[in-house]
Amino acid sequence: MLIIIIIIIIIIIIIIIMVYFVYYQAAIVFDVSMGCILSYSLFLCTTMNSALTTRYVEPYIIRTCHLFV
Repeated sequence: MLIIIIIIIIIIIIIIIMVYFVYYQAAIVFDVSMGCILSYSLFLCTTMNSALTTRYVEPYIIRTCHLFV
């Protein structure tokens, strides 16, 4: 009986670790994709507008994005 309880506890621990790593990997993919989108949007802003406009818009965009991360 004790062996069955130990096996069940080990299985539960393994499941918790697997779920944690799945969410961790999803968070990394989300962060990297948002970083790429932010970099590309700043590149587009610089090509469409002057660098002076980008200088004033960029800190606002980065501050807004850091609120969600």
